[in-house]
Amino acid sequence: MKPAQSGGVIHRTAAVFQTLAPGAVSRGDLLVVEGAGAYCSGMSSKNYNSFPEAPEVMKGTDGKMICIRAKQSLEQILANEVEIPDSAC
Repeated sequence: MKPAQSGGVIHRTAAVFQTLAPGAVSRGDLLVVEGAGAYCSGMSSKNYNSFPEAPEVMKGTDGKMICIRAKQSLEQILANEVEIPDSAC
């Protein structure tokens, strides 16, 4: 089952979770998305609606998980914001 893309978030009521036993997925668990098509990080709208870039993890040849991109911090999201002068509002 493929959940509809809506802001980069899969809600707990999505069909993909309905096949799991109750309580099988909890906040903080890691989920594997094997294919995201056009919704992969390379095609993402960077900071769309100030939503942070998600961390990316790769499974190494030894089976260990390797973080290849860290989660974006609030400071990183706001770094390019500029103050708008009162005269412009």
